[in-house]
Amino acid sequence: MAVNAVKEKTSMIISYKTGTDEDGKEIIKNQSFSNVKVTSTEDDVYSTASLFSPLLLYPVLSIEKQDKEVLSQI
Repeated sequence: MAVNAVKEKTSMIISYKTGTDEDGKEIIKNQSFSNVKVTSTEDDVYSTASLFSPLLLYPVLSIEKQDKEVLSQI
């Protein structure tokens, strides 16, 4: 049987380094934005996240696009 996937939700997650702890390990924070259009491409998400970068106080380490899909059998 075939499976159908319907994209239900898309989120953008920006990870950035806020400093180091007393042991010298990097402190990484994530900021999630959940109201992203499900039709957004990877380029759209990256471009949008790049606009947020100058507003953050810390250097951006990564930008993620996270899709949630509902699966059903056809």
